[in-house]
Amino acid sequence: MELTKLERHIDAVADEIVNTRDFCGNERNALLTYQLENGIVFTPTECVIIAHTVEGTWKGSQVAAGVVAPLSTSERFQAYKDLE
Repeated sequence: MELTKLERHIDAVADEIVNTRDFCGNERNALLTYQLENGIVFTPTECVIIAHTVEGTWKGSQVAAGVVAPLSTSERFQAYKDLE
């Protein structure tokens, strides 16, 4: 089954956000930049779908990397804050 244009955008922006997360970058800016560069504005519903896609991809990459005790979202945010 072929992906729709919106589904391709969701997958692409989710990958951008995961890559940003890998390097402790600003995920919100990654979303905004993607929208600007691609001339698209995601709806709030689409943003929720993107967030779920990002979390699923992130968890999958943690499993693939053999992460035993991943940080929770709040712990990850605190770790990013501590690095600033």
